[in-house]
Amino acid sequence: MSKATPYRQLFFLYIWAEPQGAGEGLPVWRYRLEDPLTREQHVFSQLSALVGFLQARQDRTTGSDQRSAVEYFLKEVKQ
Repeated sequence: MSKATPYRQLFFLYIWAEPQGAGEGLPVWRYRLEDPLTREQHVFSQLSALVGFLQARQDRTTGSDQRSAVEYFLKEVKQ
C-alpha cells in the first residue's frame, strides 16, 4: 500500500501599507509572496489579485473540483 504525498507549496507573505499621494486619504495596502526555495516573488496591489493567484495555483495542482483552501480561508476571515 502506497501513500500519496500531499502537494505543498510554501510562501512567505509580506503585507505593508504605503501612503497615498501627499499623505491624503487612507494608505494603500501591498502584498508580496515569496517562494523561500527559489526566491521567486509575486507582488500584488489588490487583495483580490493575491487571492486569485493562490486559487489558480491550487487549481493547477489539485483540480478545481475540490473545495478550495482559499475559499475556506476567506470564509473564516469574514466571520
